[in-house]
Amino acid sequence: IPARRLCVWSRPRHDHVLESQTCAVLSAGEIPGCCKAEVFSDAACRTVSRDDMKFDASLLVRDLKQVPALVRFAEKAKFDGLWTSETAHEPFLPLALAVEHSRRLSLGTRIAVAFARSPAVLAHIGWDLARFSQGRFIMGLGTQVKGHNERRFGMKWEKPVEKMREVILAMRAIWDCWQNQTPLNFQGEFFKLNLMTPFFSPPPHDYSDIPIFTAGVNPRMCQLAGELCQGFHAHPLH
Repeated sequence: IPARRLCVWSRPRHDHVLESQTCAVLSAGEIPGCCKAEVFSDAACRTVSRDDMKFDASLLVRDLKQVPALVRFAEKAKFDGLWTSETAHEPFLPLALAVEHSRRLSLGTRIAVAFARSPAVLAHIGWDLARFSQGRFIMGLGTQVKGHNERRFGMKWEKPVEKMREVILAMRAIWDCWQNQTPLNFQGEFFKLNLMTPFFSPPPHDYSDIPIFTAGVNPRMCQLAGELCQGFHAHPLH
């Protein structure tokens, strides 16, 4: 997994102060409902070069109206990326706003719950955000746990590592179908996909190699990330 990224949590509170392990500090600022960052002084960054590590922040907001100001500030403050989470709000919608109000930041989900959506739904969302952002979007997926899948999302819980593998491979099969007009014929244990007519196929674009990150807490999910993905989200408790 080539990418090394430090994620700094920013929460929509005026009194929140958080210091990372290296050289980013978040403190209450003048953006209403958001956090301000003071980052990357020469003294603070002696031990970690910006060339060696990317510095990201989590985009946790209570209201979509907060997104543009916080995104503009994050870009001005030289953060490399912003991540949304599937907690109190849907994770993809804020990224569309973030794309519109940024030019440089990478933007991704950390995480979206994979099994709450079909591979086709995830593929459509990722395809459109990749095109809109001109390649800055990262699809970050996680399994969540059995209780949330069954009791919050109403989805069946079964073989999470194997099912996550199929979600990733199925998305890439769909993207290949759209980009290269390859007939869709994905046959797995959990998903069987063989219908994609022109009416339901978006046109090709220049950003079809969409990076996928996965999250996990056990060796098998880590192995899956190393095998199929471009990055891995460690659990915040780690």
